[in-house]
Formats: sequence, C-alpha cells, structure tokens
Amino acid sequence: MQGQVAALAIATIHTEMQADRFARLAAADFTAQQQPLRQTEPRSWPEIPVGAFVAASMGLIGLFLAGLLMPSGRPEAPTMSQVRPEPARQVYRKTA
Repeated sequence: MQGQVAALAIATIHTEMQADRFARLAAADFTAQQQPLRQTEPRSWPEIPVGAFVAASMGLIGLFLAGLLMPSGRPEAPTMSQVRPEPARQVYRKTA
C-alpha cells in the first residue's frame, strides 16, 4: 500500500511539473506574439544628406549645360554664299 501511495505521489508531482512546463511554454509564445521585435522602421525616403543631394543636382545640371554649350566636333556645312558655282556641263550630264 505504501508503494502505491508513493507511486501516486510521484505521478502527481510529475503531472504538476509537466503542467507547469506547458504553462511557461504557452506564456513565452504568447508574449512573443504580442510584442514582435522590430529591427527597422519603414521609411519612405533613404537617408541622404541634403548637402550631398544639392551637390549632386548641381553637378548634373553643370554636365547638361556643358554638353549644350560645347562646340560640336564636326565642321559646319558650307553655306550657299561660300560654295563656288560650278559650270552646268560638269554638274548635269546626259544619261541617254
């Protein structure tokens, strides 16, 4: 009879310990679900310093204006006043 009482006491202790473990596990999962850890905050713009943004904008505007103002590498086509008139016989020839 003492053996059965001892086995019953040990089974009760184990049951309580198991119930306590499940209660701690459920509490740990519950707190993790309620307060998720945020690693970063959502942002709409990247963090670029205003000075760098203005300097880059001025550089791009300067490149654009330099491209507009630079002379082209090809010589210009001669105008009609600069062209020497050639005789008509050299310009036109009979084909038939």
